[in-house]
Amino acid sequence: MTKKIEENLRKQLNELKNKYDVILGMSGGVDSTYSLMQLIDKKKKVLGIYLDLFEDDKKTSDENAKKAQKLANKFNIDFLVIHEKEYFKEKVQEYFAKTYLEGKTPNPCSICNRDVKMAILFEISNILNVKHIATGHYAGIAKFNDHLVIKRGKEPRKEQSYFLALIDKEFLKKIIFPMQDVEDKEKIRAKLIKQNIMDLESSSDSQDICFIQNGKHIEFVEKYLKEKEIDKKNTNIFLPNGKITNGKYIFSYTIGQRKGIGVSYDKPLYVKDIIKNENNNGKDKIILDTKENMYEEFVYIEDINLFIPEKEIPENIKAKLRYSKTEIDAKIKFINKDLAKIIFEKKQIKGAKGQIAAIYFENLLLGGGIIK
Repeated sequence: MTKKIEENLRKQLNELKNKYDVILGMSGGVDSTYSLMQLIDKKKKVLGIYLDLFEDDKKTSDENAKKAQKLANKFNIDFLVIHEKEYFKEKVQEYFAKTYLEGKTPNPCSICNRDVKMAILFEISNILNVKHIATGHYAGIAKFNDHLVIKRGKEPRKEQSYFLALIDKEFLKKIIFPMQDVEDKEKIRAKLIKQNIMDLESSSDSQDICFIQNGKHIEFVEKYLKEKEIDKKNTNIFLPNGKITNGKYIFSYTIGQRKGIGVSYDKPLYVKDIIKNENNNGKDKIILDTKENMYEEFVYIEDINLFIPEKEIPENIKAKLRYSKTEIDAKIKFINKDLAKIIFEKKQIKGAKGQIAAIYFENLLLGGGIIK
């Protein structure tokens, strides 16, 4: 958290110290609303915070802020909108575009949780001397060898511990996850509608990446390039038979991609590797291969974040290489504090560079890193 952000927060939080038990991040949706109800049931004095982080043509953030304010009024709690669009642009949106341009696949939700959402709530709690912060994530807090770690949520379709693998372990001392024992989100949604707390439209789930319209990340990166006055350049696609053909821009591809590659071959092809050409006059390379050649025995991770000491990580772990993938049996070997090798028990489809590799033991998240 920068000094500038801290100063901005202090200005917005004037004269609110020592009044609350919990700082709750509110989105106007089902998860944070039910979290608020849980906290109120436990007689907690709650300050609701909406983080206004981005602008889009649909005014999504503005509309969600209004929903959150309406819910705060309904439950008679204090509520603030914190405006940090520039900070979010720097920490998340620019990271998102730059990562694609490096031939990697970004994970903006994980970076946002680490650098923006959790960090701002944590800073607010420090400024106001509030003991706890809370979010609507489907996850929990537990202990492993007397160290605080994150526990998987019980809702199988919404479990979100993966996106928390990079957050600062100091945050765990303050975090409350009121949704940790919820097993069926649809029952919660139905309950809120039945009680006239929300209607069907306002309770609908938001899209995965909040600032991307209609899932079109290519348009977002193109806009970033235009703003930075950076020229786009096409790529060379390398086929398994040795042929080379012209490809689209580097940010049009991600490792493991099968659809939308735009080449004909006698077998289905996947993006096996993306190689950024550092020479401005040269083309970036997209390496294609057949499925049987997409498997690997290990993956390297960097920017490692652990909730427990390295020496206490069990020999046998489970690794999750993407949110949509299941955990896999593996071992982890730490090369240094910033680099580790995850060795799979069985070969796995190549992990995408830039994605998060989360480290689990049983139902506990012990940390993670970024696939190198």
